Amino acid sequence: QDINDPNCVDILDIEIGRNNPIEIDVQINAEPSCSEANGSVTIIASGSGNNYLFTWSDGEVTSNATRSNLAAATYQVTVADGGTPPCDTMIEFTLNDNTSTATITVDPIIFTSCPNTADATIIPQIDYGPGFATPADIIVINDSGSTHGLTDLPTGNYCLQVFDALGCLAGEACFEVQEPTPIQVT
Repeated sequence: QDINDPNCVDILDIEIGRNNPIEIDVQINAEPSCSEANGSVTIIASGSGNNYLFTWSDGEVTSNATRSNLAAATYQVTVADGGTPPCDTMIEFTLNDNTSTATITVDPIIFTSCPNTADATIIPQIDYGPGFATPADIIVINDSGSTHGLTDLPTGNYCLQVFDALGCLAGEACFEVQEPTPIQVT
């Protein structure tokens, strides 16, 4: 108020800011593997009480700091405290798929040594991708789902599958075993 004119009033707007005391970090408990939604993280929040609400970029809202069954993706999580008005902080992180890769080269058609024998042998060329989780497990499987070794194969259709140490399918190549053309004696 102006002391020379009691009818004149001055208004002064003052904004008092609030410091955001929430600090957050991400603890990756398990990266997803085998292209599945089996990853897990814990959001570690501190500094502003303990009644946090976690809002995930996929729409999930929870008061639980740990979340499981996550696929490989980039996530954003906003953490809000229970204050009035609430403080919030956002963090972004990426979960990567731990699936190994293998490139398999096989002859598309191989032959038994003679008709009516089960002695074909598949000799694969396998190139393991960077960071392949060893040891590899190599399986030969036929159309009916029966497993075989790399040798003593009867005629039929097969696929050679390579799995990494986590049991994830890393690569597959299919081939056929045929009988040789019989020799004609005239």
